[in-house]
Formats: sequence, C-alpha cells, structure tokens
Amino acid sequence: MKRHVVVVVLLLAAAGVAGLAGQQDTPRFTAGVELARLDIEVTDAQGRPIEDLRPEEIEIIEAGQRHPVVFFRHVHEPAGSYVEAARRTIGGDVSTNQGAPSGRLYVLVFDQSHITAGNEQRARLAAEQFLRVRIRPGDRVALYGLPGPGPQVGFTSDINRVIAELPNLSGSREAVSRGAVGEMRTFEAYEILRGNREVRQRVTERIAQGAARFDTFSEMLVEEDARSMVNRADFRARQFLESLADLVRGLRRIEGRKEIILLSEGFYDDNVGRELERVAAAAAQSYSVVYGLDLNRRESSIREFASLGAQQFSAIQSRVSPLGTLAAETDGQLFTNASTRLDTVFARIAGASGDYYIVGFEPAPAGLADRNQYRRVTVRVSRSGARVSTRTGYVVSDGPTAADRRQAIDAALTAPFAYQGLRVEYTTYVLRGDTPGLPRVVLSLEADLPIAAARQSAPAAVVFVVRDARDGRV
Repeated sequence: MKRHVVVVVLLLAAAGVAGLAGQQDTPRFTAGVELARLDIEVTDAQGRPIEDLRPEEIEIIEAGQRHPVVFFRHVHEPAGSYVEAARRTIGGDVSTNQGAPSGRLYVLVFDQSHITAGNEQRARLAAEQFLRVRIRPGDRVALYGLPGPGPQVGFTSDINRVIAELPNLSGSREAVSRGAVGEMRTFEAYEILRGNREVRQRVTERIAQGAARFDTFSEMLVEEDARSMVNRADFRARQFLESLADLVRGLRRIEGRKEIILLSEGFYDDNVGRELERVAAAAAQSYSVVYGLDLNRRESSIREFASLGAQQFSAIQSRVSPLGTLAAETDGQLFTNASTRLDTVFARIAGASGDYYIVGFEPAPAGLADRNQYRRVTVRVSRSGARVSTRTGYVVSDGPTAADRRQAIDAALTAPFAYQGLRVEYTTYVLRGDTPGLPRVVLSLEADLPIAAARQSAPAAVVFVVRDARDGRV
C-alpha cells in the first residue's frame, strides 16, 4: 500500500545548494492520492493504549461502503522526559528526528460573549496555573478571546507572553434582558418561543404586576419581547461560532493534532445548528479536538432559588448541550460544572494519553465532488476487546493551487513540530570538508508515500530547504 523512498543528499555547503538544484532534473514521485485523515485512539478493556495495532485491523465505513486504509502511522509520546528524548536524537556530528519528541498543541479559547462578567477571573487563574505547571518544554500554546476584542496569541513556547495576555480577557454574558414591556431571563424567552405556556403565563403575570396599565398588558406583547431577546442571543451565538470556525479552520496548515480548550457558560442551540456543524467541519479539516469547560455556577442565593427553582439547572443544561455536541463530534470531552474544579480539569486534559494513530484513506467520489461538506463515517477495530474513539466524520478541503505550494513550504518552515501526516525521517552527518571551516554534510531522508490508484498519476512534490543558522536565510 505504500512506496518506500530513500533519498541521500550530499550538501557541500549551504551556499551551494541553489547551484546544485539548478543543475539537476526535478525528481517526481508518483503518489497522487488525495487523502482524508482521521486521528483515532485505540485502548484495551482497561483503558490502556494499544500500541501494536495493524492497519488491516481498522475498518472505515461511509454510507455502507468500506474505505481501504492507504496511510497508517502510530503517534506516541516518547519514553522518559522531553529532555532525555531530545538528547537521544540530537548529537554534535550526527542528528536525527527519528524518535524525536513532539509536544502538544493547546488552544485556549475564552467564549467572552457567554461568560458572565466576573466568572472569567476564576478561569484566568486556573489557566495561569495550567500554563505554569502543566506545559512541557516541547508544548506550544495559543490563546484567543472570542469574538473579540481580546487576546489573539498564536502558537508559542513563550508561556510568560500568554500569561501576560490573560488579564485582557473579559465576560459579557447577561442572564436578564430588558424588552419593550419589562425584564425577562434569556432562558424564559427561549421557553416561550418553544411553546411553553406555563412559562409565558408566569412571565406575563410577573411583568403585569409592575405595569402601570394592567388592562393593556397581554401575553402577545410578552411573546414579541421574547422573540426580540432570542434574536439577539442567537446573533451573539452565531458571531462566536463563526469566529471559532474561522480560527479552527485557520489551524489546518499547522501540523499536529490541536487540543481546543473551550471555556464557556454555553448558549442555546435552537437556531444555530448549521454554525455548530461548521465548527465540527473546521475541526475535521485542522485535526482538532474540543474540550468543553462548563463555567456555570450552580450555587444560588435563597431568593434566586425560590424564584427559579429547578428551571435554573434546566437552563444550564440546555446551554451546555452545544458544548457537549462539539466535544462529541471531535472526539473531545465535556467537563460539566468545571468552575468548581478547574485545576483538576486542566490536569486531566494535560495528563490524557498522547498515543493515537493517524489513518489516511481515499475519500468517496461524492466527497471529492462536494468539497468542504462534512461527511460522517464509522470506524471499527476488529481486534477483540479493543475500543476505538475518533471524530464523527471528515472534510475534503479544496484542492491545492500553485499558490498553496509556497504557503505549504512557509507553513512547514514555521511549524512547531515535524509533519505527522506524511512522516519524513532524516539523519544528518557532519564530516570534515576539503576547505577549512566548510564542512561536508550528508543528509539521509526516508519517507513512506501513499500509493495512488493505477488510474491516477499526479506527482507528489518533494522540497529540500536549508536554513543558514547564522542569519536564518533560506
């Protein structure tokens, strides 16, 4: 199913690379298969990662049709510490990326529109503790406050820079809105439009008691107010989800699985189902999983509990539901009532296994014809006792263009880690050169390229880049 390619390149000096490239024909490796990709976790009955899975043990089913696995790679965290792994792979005269440690990519997203003012303070403190204690030397962290204004920090290893931006996060959620006839809680407005006559009558009576003209007040006016409040709430939810989808989709050029830590009190999904699916599709494109952290506070004053009763908790459950949807669609996890145990939740996320498999398969013809459409699949493992977890589907992105090649090269040069989807292993040997101060470098490359179907012949581009360590020039 794969083509094993070994390339040995002799670099006389960095300055001479361009001349060598111009003298030789450009090599072309026929691969040409466009892959859809899933990251899957496979554990045994005790929840321990299975590390010897074989590609023939995996079934990918879409609309009743089985997709053969054409790319398969096991990603696991290195044994020992990050420093120990780095020492094994980097030497003075010989260095290699085989067995090199790849850290984790964390994206902290604060849903500022749906966090009550003041509630973000506790979350900021827990996030700072997470950054100081749980982040390893090889990890990278990004921080965003959506929809803005708020921090916009891309992946970085500079933890102090991220911590410095935490005070700029804020919350703006309001549980109560004022309409034309009076005040109403947001969840009451949704219940009224859902057809809950009991809530509509109760709200009408409550507002009518404070009205100057009781006889001119009617349930119709209350329903009009409810509709206006729901429209405003839906607008805020759409604004957040659209900005989240844009953010997550923009991560697709950065290699590695991203862990989106979404801190929010949630929102109502009555009218934003399409936007939720767009976020799930963006996560599939960028290989991201979503961890939803429910920041709602369950404690209530005696007065508030008496007026709301069990409806307060019903409202929280309704708002948190879309966070659970995003977690389930992306193979993440929802942490309910996280505000009372944020340190524990962050520790669980950081302590989760980094052991998983990358599985590539040729998309269905319908997926290629209708790109950017989220397509659902089922993944099964035939090994007895094995349990598999993965996202619910995939997306075939737009095909590459000439401009994408340069962007892909630039993205590879700035990527936090080596490319995982198509692993290239290298070893460099530094030898004495004929000219003093000008060493000879032998570079050995090995890559596994997925084989295309016989009817396809599109080339796979292989690019060699040497960066001058003195001034960063390529």
